Amino acid sequence: MKQDEKQAFWRFTIRYNFLLLGGLYFLLLGFTISHVPDRMAGVIDVWKLLLNLMAMAVAFGAWILCIRKSWILTDFDTSLRVATMAYLFGAPTILLFVTGDIIEAVMQVLGM
Repeated sequence: MKQDEKQAFWRFTIRYNFLLLGGLYFLLLGFTISHVPDRMAGVIDVWKLLLNLMAMAVAFGAWILCIRKSWILTDFDTSLRVATMAYLFGAPTILLFVTGDIIEAVMQVLGM
């Protein structure tokens, strides 16, 4: 039974914690980069902002789901629970500080 719990945890972690949350991060990063030329021109595109807001709401809901489900699935190992929670709370914090540099680098590559 413990082996099944571990397999269920790792399947969930790979599919949701890494792929889903990572994909949503890159989606939001793409939206942010696509908004930069509009901001530089002084244009406010309401539809882009609404789409960005909806993507942020989906990402936040998925993050909460991943926290809750990971907490439940790591009932068999406390050290794995601590590591998973550190990842789920630490990765957004680190990405918050790194995202500005990523956007700046992409804008330099695009020539803006």
